[in-house]
Amino acid sequence: MPVLALAGPALTTRHELFDFIVEELGRREPEDARHIRPVRVALQNQRDTLLAFAGVLDQKLAVIAQAHAIAEPLVREACLLHRLPSTSSAYWQGWNQLRAQTGSRFHALFAAVSRAMADTPRSSSLVENLNSRLRIYFTLRRHLGGSYLDLLRFFLNHRRFLRSRRAERRGKSPRELMTGHGHPHWLTLLLVWTAPGGIGCARVRSVLISDKGDRPWTRLAELEWIRRSMFFSFTE
Repeated sequence: MPVLALAGPALTTRHELFDFIVEELGRREPEDARHIRPVRVALQNQRDTLLAFAGVLDQKLAVIAQAHAIAEPLVREACLLHRLPSTSSAYWQGWNQLRAQTGSRFHALFAAVSRAMADTPRSSSLVENLNSRLRIYFTLRRHLGGSYLDLLRFFLNHRRFLRSRRAERRGKSPRELMTGHGHPHWLTLLLVWTAPGGIGCARVRSVLISDKGDRPWTRLAELEWIRRSMFFSFTE
């Protein structure tokens, strides 16, 4: 059973499994200390951080068990069921067994556990997702300066998601999702912010651009070219 998997055992059990892995690495460390020791030390020092998500999930499952008047072991079984592919026979065997044990409360229980798991991201998953999003922009330049990173932050915070697995995020930017308030197109904001005293000019220029269609700029090189050309046009 994967220790770091979202659908897994309780935090105390994960600690025991994690410590067992670290202990086994320590036993094998003399065989190749150069490669094994850094991994063993990193895991040993970061155990609580890596498994922090499990404690959050345990609390949510306990709340679900209390809300639906169901024993926590059965709620945990619903959680573990999510690690199996829905096309496997083992998944449906577990589904039928759990349904027989919980009766009419099964569907509400399973839906609540699914929501709790969806709202409990692992930190490693967040980092990997962020790295994959930023990597395409970092490869465009050999040197990264503060102004470039500020522009990238602005772009990513105000660009609306074209697609998402969560319907409520489609067509909204991270800023809109965090604040609950809408804002103009990111290019309009960029024109206003980078043109001191030229808000009126920025509005006119943004209208001219929007008439040509909303081009989905995906390369920061193009974005930076737009920023510079627009700024210089306002200062001429």
